Amino acid sequence: MDVQKIQYMLNVKVGLSFFVPFAILAVMIAMDTYHSIQ
Repeated sequence: MDVQKIQYMLNVKVGLSFFVPFAILAVMIAMDTYHSIQ
């Protein structure tokens, strides 16, 4: 394994674990506002 490859994989994992909760939260808020508008 390349050191750069390992670092890249770690960066991707950290980025995903940081981004995914915000994405889920945004989707939940969007669904909530959508249903309250209806």
